[in-house]
Amino acid sequence: EVPNSVGFIGAYAFSGCTGLTEISIPASVNSIGSKAFEGCTGMRNKKVTFASKEALCQITFGDRYANPLYYAHHLYYQNDTNEITGLVLSDNVTAISASAFAGGENIITVTIPANIRQFGADAFLDCKSLQSVSYASTEHFINMNYDNEYASPLKYAKNVTITGVSIATITINQDIK
Repeated sequence: EVPNSVGFIGAYAFSGCTGLTEISIPASVNSIGSKAFEGCTGMRNKKVTFASKEALCQITFGDRYANPLYYAHHLYYQNDTNEITGLVLSDNVTAISASAFAGGENIITVTIPANIRQFGADAFLDCKSLQSVSYASTEHFINMNYDNEYASPLKYAKNVTITGVSIATITINQDIK
């Protein structure tokens, strides 16, 4: 477990540490340097625990290899014994950091509140089990900004809902700005 006094995990900090099988990242960590968990093959298909979804969304990851979820594939939040498969993003979050959910292979659904407008690069990279994404409104859906194709949960999702209605087509009216 990373101590609560740690605010930054440096680049290459655990790189190549094949014996590492689980890790818990406290809310105090706000930045993880590039390749901090690169080659941590002992974490494959294991569990990584973050303090909360808000804390995870706010961490600045140097790259996808900085996020232990990229190797572990199983997301947990502190004090929750169940793996997170339905990701309901908080109204307290305004942007999703780069690589935030990269490797979250068991994330099945994502609900995005209206206050989130920005997704960092690779935010949903390799979230291959993603089935459904829900947006607050058509305007919200249209005004979303993704830093690359893997930032969007739509890269893998099979179903999109807007205000609870599943959609297959979108008509953009001239009054939408």
